[in-house]
Amino acid sequence: MKKILFSLLGVLLLTFFSAAVYAEDNTATYEQIGFTVTLPENVENAKGIVYPYLYGRMDTGLYLMGYIYFAMESETFNTLAGKTADELTEEEQQDLYARQCDLLYVAAINGGRGPAEILNLLGVQGLAEDELTRIGQAEDVTFYLLEFPGVAESFIAGIEPEFAQEYTAVHDSLTEALKNAEFFVPVDPEAALIGRTLNFETVDVDGNPVSSSDLFKDHQITMINVWATWCHFCLEEMEALGEMHRRLADKGAAVVGICTDADTKGDLCKEILEENHVDYINILPFEGMDNALPVSGYPTSFFVNSEGTIAALPFTGVPRSGDVAEYEEVIDRLLAEEAAKTETTPQAVENGESVYRVIVTDNEGSPVPGAVVQFCSDSMCMVGETDEEGTAVFENEEGVYTVHILTAPEEYEATEEEFETAETYSDVFIVLQKR
Repeated sequence: MKKILFSLLGVLLLTFFSAAVYAEDNTATYEQIGFTVTLPENVENAKGIVYPYLYGRMDTGLYLMGYIYFAMESETFNTLAGKTADELTEEEQQDLYARQCDLLYVAAINGGRGPAEILNLLGVQGLAEDELTRIGQAEDVTFYLLEFPGVAESFIAGIEPEFAQEYTAVHDSLTEALKNAEFFVPVDPEAALIGRTLNFETVDVDGNPVSSSDLFKDHQITMINVWATWCHFCLEEMEALGEMHRRLADKGAAVVGICTDADTKGDLCKEILEENHVDYINILPFEGMDNALPVSGYPTSFFVNSEGTIAALPFTGVPRSGDVAEYEEVIDRLLAEEAAKTETTPQAVENGESVYRVIVTDNEGSPVPGAVVQFCSDSMCMVGETDEEGTAVFENEEGVYTVHILTAPEEYEATEEEFETAETYSDVFIVLQKR
């Protein structure tokens, strides 16, 4: 079976960070997934490499991590892992691919959802729902083991017997350890970014000075796209981002790029921008960027307002649909929220659809499912409930309707505020505060 997540080379090219907090008693705590596990001795003392890789928040309420096994000793692994993609020979790349295999994954999903939703959100095919093993629960978050036996069989057949035997033994002991882990609600460190204001000085790719105050002041919302010249996925979306930037001009929004290796590959960076018809400003990393804009994978996109304040959760990786319209949807929502701050009556945004949509998010920018929405004209009222995307849809004739939250989910503050649609089909955006 083809591997559906990150290959070894993809892992090596991403920014590594500590996936766990380790204690002296061989326990490892993965706060961003939500569990503490006691690692078996054969994991701690393996001849090959057992590498925990934290993917973190993959989608709304879905968190993922994987354990990867490398059939090589630490000295060889460290040598290869220290090389860039350009420095790896073709033979080394092939060897890396052949000598790595997923052991298993831990998936955590909230809202009482289960295997069907996990497989759908990850885009996994070839696995049945009953092949996921439920291993724990913490409030409304359920934890599952996810693995691909066919991949393992092929891997074991192609490596030395000592590594093949160790892979099987490590897999079995780690599986049992995870079934006995302690589980808690995942901690999303990215949520703490919302409300943080950027303040920096740097230069653009042509060497011109740039300050954050000047960079963001002319646009209500700016998307900061952090990328690198070696990142294949970054380059794939580059031309579409240029087109999106030009569309955003009429909305009072923009795109800014940060080319993380422009200090050493400035000419290549500018060449890539020119080839992809990118006319938005690209800057070099600034002092303190690792803390101000923490990146766990490339590309990562952040969304800030005109004051440089982060207004929504970052978007790690390219959209699964391959369509930059997913970025634009976030920008449109934030623009509507900015408009609502300056108007007595919150403004609706025309959507070009033949329906009215009420989109409910929390103060961290995450969708709020299960909110009961009342949608009224002068003569009648309808009631709908927001889905997992935080959206309730009303198929009514065009006109002006009033909207309010009839019942908020228990973890959110109720609101009696009344909203109004545009006279044409539109989206109404409502923000609920977490308790």
